Amino acid sequence: MILQIYLRMKVMYMVALAIGLVCMQSCAEAEDVPLCNTSLIPAPFYFTGKSGSPFTLKETTVVTYSDASLQKVAELLSGHLRAETGWAVEVSANPSGSKPGSIHLQTQPDVKGLETLPASVGLSPKDGNPAGERYKLLIEGRKIEITATSPEGVYRGVSSLRQLINGSPKEGNACKIAPLVINDGPKFAWRGMSFDVSRCFFEIDEVKQMIDLLALYKMNVLHWHLTDNQGWRVEIKKYPALTGVGAAMPDNGRKGGYYTQEQYKEIVRYAAGGKPPVPSSNIYRPVPARHRA
Repeated sequence: MILQIYLRMKVMYMVALAIGLVCMQSCAEAEDVPLCNTSLIPAPFYFTGKSGSPFTLKETTVVTYSDASLQKVAELLSGHLRAETGWAVEVSANPSGSKPGSIHLQTQPDVKGLETLPASVGLSPKDGNPAGERYKLLIEGRKIEITATSPEGVYRGVSSLRQLINGSPKEGNACKIAPLVINDGPKFAWRGMSFDVSRCFFEIDEVKQMIDLLALYKMNVLHWHLTDNQGWRVEIKKYPALTGVGAAMPDNGRKGGYYTQEQYKEIVRYAAGGKPPVPSSNIYRPVPARHRA
């Protein structure tokens, strides 16, 4: 009996040792890519490190785009880089393709590698094909390219690049981004968050900040929960008492409030600028806040 236990333990030890050696060998053979580059949220379908020098992001880096449909996305990326680094990164059209030292955004009818990605699960919040959100991100020592079949896909690639930049090592006035290839697309067509401002009111700038975070992590729906038992948060000019009473109710120790119609339109416009859509701002429920008004 004792011999059987000993032999069993020895076999388990040998198996564990073999697994450990395999893992160590795999790590030794992998590309030298910083851990931050493998920690994208959500995790990409296909990710591989490349050999060669990292891309050096610096003040002279230029963001270029292939056609007019990508100008707004390029400007958004430039704005993000300025906010994160303080650099006024130039934006310019370049239909002929990427050039050394640039971040190039482009759309193509077919992008090699994206056709093998699995189909998205569920229904898209828009009429478009969720496959349009797929993108390819290529980082080399001389250039960065983000390629997709639609501007929305390019924007998703920009979101991944922003995460990589935030996690990459800084050296003086430059940022080193490890070379890699990512082919990615949404696993789920509908990726949303319910933002309950009825129970806990947030100012309009805070709503925009939430939209920015959702966009960074590639979510595509904001369910803006505006009315419930605890408050009515959107202006209805024909019924001013809805906000006069419903927006002034106790709010978990926070001040109450509501959004004017102009502020509501502003949020919808902001969300449309490359951010998640706002298709579900529910103001339809017959809640006590309405009855009290």
